[in-house]
Amino acid sequence: MEEKDTKNKNLTLKVFEIFENFGLWILEKIYLKKLADLYRNHIEGMRYLICGGLSTVVNILSYILGSYVLFIGIRRYSNKSKCKWNICFYSGFNICILG
Repeated sequence: MEEKDTKNKNLTLKVFEIFENFGLWILEKIYLKKLADLYRNHIEGMRYLICGGLSTVVNILSYILGSYVLFIGIRRYSNKSKCKWNICFYSGFNICILG
C-alpha cells in the first residue's frame, strides 16, 4: 500500500514538473527569462501560489455549479455557503493530497 502511494505521488509530481518546465520554457521564449529565474529561485513559494490559484478556481466553479444546479431547493444562503465550502474543501483535498 505504501509503495502505491509513493508511486502515485511521484507520478503527480512528475506531471506537475512537466507542466512547470513547459511554462518556464514559454517564459524564456517570450523573453521573460528574469521571471523564469525568479520562479526557479523561489520554486516552493511559487508552487503554493499556483495551487492557491487553482483552489480559487475550484471555489469559483463550485460556487457557480452550486448556485445553478445543486442547491436550487435550498433557500437559506448560509446553508448554501456551507455546502459549497465543503465541496471546495474536499475537492482541494482530493486534488492536493490524494491526487
